[in-house]
Amino acid sequence: MSGKKLPKLPEELEEYLNKPYGGLFGNTVLAQVVEEIIADPTMDYRPGTLRR
Repeated sequence: MSGKKLPKLPEELEEYLNKPYGGLFGNTVLAQVVEEIIADPTMDYRPGTLRR
């Protein structure tokens, strides 16, 4: 890293820090499945592993 200081993230965006793509796809069930698959495309998914 260049050592450049980054601007402070607004508090309302902090909830998205640990989410793949920061909630870009919305909060529907389909969006959550897509985010999970995108987060690790090399994993073999079964319906039970995508259920929350």
